[in-house]
Amino acid sequence: DRSFRLMFLRSEYFNAKRAAERLVKFLENKVTFFGDETLTRPIYLSDLNDDDIAFMKSGIVQLIPARDRSGRAILCDSNMDPSFE
Repeated sequence: DRSFRLMFLRSEYFNAKRAAERLVKFLENKVTFFGDETLTRPIYLSDLNDDDIAFMKSGIVQLIPARDRSGRAILCDSNMDPSFE
């Protein structure tokens, strides 16, 4: 999908090599965390297990009700532990 690829190009200021590396890393992480079946479709709530849902409900990561200037959703990570990566 053109818009999907463009998202990675924009995130790397149209540096094609870095955008390709970011895209590959994204897809590898998607398969690692959600399985092969999610590779060609969006992640659904039904893809999450009980631990994932508990984490989302904990409030550490929140979806801000506003959007940025480009209309993208904004996630806020309120984890204050600097040793967490």
